Amino acid sequence: MHNSAKKEWTVFFLAKSIESEDTKRLIRLLKKIENTSFDPHIAVVFCINFNRFYLDALFKLDEHFVDPNSKVVFTTMFFQFSQGEVHSENRLRCIGEKEDFDITHADDVSFFFKRFVLNKYKAKNYLLFTWDHGNGFNIFHGIGQGGVNEDSKTVPILEMRELANAIKIAFGSNKIDLLIMMNCYMQMFDTGFALCEHVDYLVAPQSFMEFGEYDYEGIFSKLATDVNQKKKINAKELGEFVIQRFEKKKPKSNLQISCVNLSSLDDIYDFSNDLDELAELLITRVRNGQSQHVISFFKEADPTRPQKRFVDLGSVLKNMRESKFQKKSLSLTEDEIVLLDKLLTYLTKIIVIFFRKDGSNSYLSRDGCNGFSTISPVPIEVHNINDSETNLESHIWKSDFMKSSRWGELIYVLDILD
Repeated sequence: MHNSAKKEWTVFFLAKSIESEDTKRLIRLLKKIENTSFDPHIAVVFCINFNRFYLDALFKLDEHFVDPNSKVVFTTMFFQFSQGEVHSENRLRCIGEKEDFDITHADDVSFFFKRFVLNKYKAKNYLLFTWDHGNGFNIFHGIGQGGVNEDSKTVPILEMRELANAIKIAFGSNKIDLLIMMNCYMQMFDTGFALCEHVDYLVAPQSFMEFGEYDYEGIFSKLATDVNQKKKINAKELGEFVIQRFEKKKPKSNLQISCVNLSSLDDIYDFSNDLDELAELLITRVRNGQSQHVISFFKEADPTRPQKRFVDLGSVLKNMRESKFQKKSLSLTEDEIVLLDKLLTYLTKIIVIFFRKDGSNSYLSRDGCNGFSTISPVPIEVHNINDSETNLESHIWKSDFMKSSRWGELIYVLDILD
């Protein structure tokens, strides 16, 4: 990306850790990185929005110093790992603080990118981790940002278009090579659509994910080993490696996670346009009294977050393509078949690798159709779920893709009719 780079890779974390338990999890992550041998051509930088009264625990990397009853004073501090000749010499060092930093605001996020990443550690390759909770459409929701009133009814969030804008402000026409999200449910097509002009490859879970389930030691060890041996590792290979590690180190949770290729804008935008064309044909079916027929494609799809109506998009499309109907009037039209075949082909190009664990069973696939989530117009599971959990209005229109696409209109129309 940058020919005059001083570093081979700059790895930077955008993290929010306000609650005491989340801070303990963050400390465990930092300890894993501290205990990894580094190559001097790799830089590791953190932006952490947290309770300043946990600072001593961060510097000591000792979760026992995290007091859940301590006073709460929000701040954002910037750290780097200073690298010694051996891993025991790695040290977390503070390189700045900004008390009014708002981790949900594009200008503030771009400030971190410019000042503490590009100005200090310009590199040939960039790997960004986002670390906190996610809800499928945005991250960093909740109290903790600088200057936020705890009594405010409006909860600040970082939407994906805002993250994309922050990257654009800082990196210009250059792209981040790989983004790894430690934010649950964020591998929606909406996420990839929002970020595709600014990120080449995206690793993110479709499902719930435990904080410690990425193999951070393995990721950093691979980077260090390959750089040390002068091996050229690209973002696709690293993204594949991240997913493959789940096959070796089985996660505790029932995890669905993928690496997707956002580098070809033509593929992403052509897929979006064809999805809109398909939605137009399906809306025509709805107008002709076939709403329950269309809804059935979603009901039978693989759920990725049932309580929020999230389903695997490739599964929905395959259900349509493979559907068999007794009534000829319900059969797929030639136009629908052509579009579905094109969409499924695009997915095999965009989705690099997919991992799924369900109970004791696990599944790893390359170049398949599973790996992006979308919204179902109907609840997938109805037991133990209240109306607020399944209400589309509460979250669906936070996505620019859903707000502007015919696909979003289709789902909204079906939700009203169901």
